[in-house]
Amino acid sequence: MTRASKAAAAIVSMASRGPAASCVGADGLCRNFAFGSNLMSSKMAARGYVGGDASDARCDARRDVCVTKEYGRGSPPRRTAARRSLAPRHTDTNSLLTHGTTRVEWSSAEPGILEGWTLSFNQAGWPPAEPSFANVVPLADGGEAKAPQCTDAAPPPSCHGVVYTMTPQHFDTLWESEGSGDWYTTEKVKVRLYSGEVVESIVFCCVPRRRTAHEQSVPPSERYMTFLREGGKAAGLSPEYTEWLSKLPTAPKNPLVAFTFGQVRRWIGGLYERPE
Repeated sequence: MTRASKAAAAIVSMASRGPAASCVGADGLCRNFAFGSNLMSSKMAARGYVGGDASDARCDARRDVCVTKEYGRGSPPRRTAARRSLAPRHTDTNSLLTHGTTRVEWSSAEPGILEGWTLSFNQAGWPPAEPSFANVVPLADGGEAKAPQCTDAAPPPSCHGVVYTMTPQHFDTLWESEGSGDWYTTEKVKVRLYSGEVVESIVFCCVPRRRTAHEQSVPPSERYMTFLREGGKAAGLSPEYTEWLSKLPTAPKNPLVAFTFGQVRRWIGGLYERPE
């Protein structure tokens, strides 16, 4: 079997490893409502796996490391194994099959409103560098008490975000890059696009065991909040919503922690860069 045919088979088989089968719309496509760091298209584009042969290498979504049959976890990298966030995004289908590339790609990204839900930073992170991450909770389950508290503005009654439309295969790639159910559950929701159209979409909700104490919202790092603020503006979210995001508090920045965390990230990234 040629490299291209192996890659094609691997990509097609991904539909059986994720929840895409249960979320395909009448048009044969899946929709994901993004509200956190994936508001920034560059973050969404970095999801997935890039390697020389999709049949003998896969990306460990939890650690951003490639695992190959020949080398095993944590072994020295080779040209066909790369940290996914460092690899270029492929948009050409032929290139995708030829190079064994599985990246998240979408046909449209439209701003919309998830009514009856609120944004909350009650997904536990890795304090003190990353105290928390974004999550969405239904208002009917006491979501107001879990919304970020801001002295300058009350939380909006709904969560704004971006609806990404993609194929089932790319949806499963996104699902795997988000932990394959280890961090999130899927909820089927109705999202009202800014255009007025209502579409059915899938939203990823943090599992209870991954949430903060008492599921209360905890200010995230300035680094993480930047993804929401800049991503929201670039995606065309309403000025009122992006202004509210700009007023939300962030965790106090500790220069020593920030420096150490940055050095660790660069060190790990250097281990898995592809050779020139």
